Amino acid sequence: FLAASQHKSPILSCSRAGIVLVSSRLGSQTVAYEEGRRLMYDYCSSKTALNMSAILLARELKESGIYVTALHPGWARTDMGTDTAPISKEESIGGSLKALGDAGEESHGKILTFEGNILPY
Repeated sequence: FLAASQHKSPILSCSRAGIVLVSSRLGSQTVAYEEGRRLMYDYCSSKTALNMSAILLARELKESGIYVTALHPGWARTDMGTDTAPISKEESIGGSLKALGDAGEESHGKILTFEGNILPY
């Protein structure tokens, strides 16, 4: 269905198919190592695996023009994020939608943040 809906628009839109995998900055091996946060093996490992899926899918689907990214939506105040998180759900959603709307080929197969930045693997 994604391939059938594809119109190869240069930006992610209703005219360009895309796959967005919800990840976390803690899935970045570089960030997890450098920040020295408490060890959350299960969470970090699962997000790192998800990021690898984004890399492999991006490579596999590149010729079809289907955009693939792993998105870090930010640490938001939710049941999981708790009240100590620095951003609201609305900031997370708004930022994520803007980042995806502005995304170009440079973020294909990368970890994109809700702020529009690309994280290292």
